[in-house]
Amino acid sequence: MKLTQEGIIKQGFEIECCHLRRWEDCPHASMTVPAARASDKHELVAKGGETEVYLTKAKQSWRGSAVCSELDQYNKKIGFQIAAGRALKQALSDLEG
Repeated sequence: MKLTQEGIIKQGFEIECCHLRRWEDCPHASMTVPAARASDKHELVAKGGETEVYLTKAKQSWRGSAVCSELDQYNKKIGFQIAAGRALKQALSDLEG
């Protein structure tokens, strides 16, 4: 089953999602350059990246992340599904327990 934002929201969660991409000359995904300042000095790297998903429900929060290998093509949808699945697994375990 593919996780979707709509499906998670129907379960009563609020979602925040952050996609981090690498720019040329920045060695790590967390070292991002705002697009407005990137101009001609930096080029977006197609490989690697990170997706973070934060779920909130009943004043509790959970975080899931997915890190894309620098050998793999970055894909927002796959990153979201992995990160959201990890956050949702933690959330459901905590809420049921």
